[in-house]
Amino acid sequence: MLALAGLGFFVKAALNRSSRVDIGLCAPRSNSWWPTLVVFAVLLMMDLGATHFIPIHQELSLNKVLFMALVSGSDEEVVFRGLMPSLLSTQDKSPEKTRKANALLAFSIPTMAFALMHAWRFHGEHFVFSWGTFAYIAVGACGFMYVRLRTGSLLSSLVLHNLTNLATAIALSAK
Repeated sequence: MLALAGLGFFVKAALNRSSRVDIGLCAPRSNSWWPTLVVFAVLLMMDLGATHFIPIHQELSLNKVLFMALVSGSDEEVVFRGLMPSLLSTQDKSPEKTRKANALLAFSIPTMAFALMHAWRFHGEHFVFSWGTFAYIAVGACGFMYVRLRTGSLLSSLVLHNLTNLATAIALSAK
C-alpha cells in the first residue's frame, strides 16, 4: 500500500512538471517499430545464451505466461523509462551542451538504478550483489531506454520488456 502511495506521489510530481508525452504516455511515432524489433532480437539472443548458464529450472503455468506477457515489466517501465527520465530532464532553453548532459543523466541514472535494483538478491540470511547480473540487466535496460526514446512511447519499451521477461521464463522452464 505504501509503495502504491509513493508511486502516486511520484506520478503527481512528474505530471506537474512534464506533459504526458514527455513521460511517454502516448502512441509510438510512426515508422519507429524497427528499433524495437532489433533490440528484441539482441535481448532474445542474450537471454537464450545466459539462461543456459543459470542453474535454475522454473515451472511454467498459464498464469505465469500471462503475467510475464502482460504485466511483469509494466510498473518498471512507467517508473524507470517514463517518470524518472521526465523528472531528470530539464524543460528549459539551456545551452546545447547542458541539454546533452541532462539527456545523458536522464538516460543513465534510471538505467543504472534499474540494474542496481535487479542485482541485489537475498541469499541465505543476507543480501548479495551480483556484478554479472548488474551488467546483464544494464544492457537490457539500455535497450529498453533506447527503444523508449527512439519511439517516444512507453508502449514499445513496455511490450519489449514483457516479451523479454516471457522469453526468459520460457527458456528457464525448458531446462
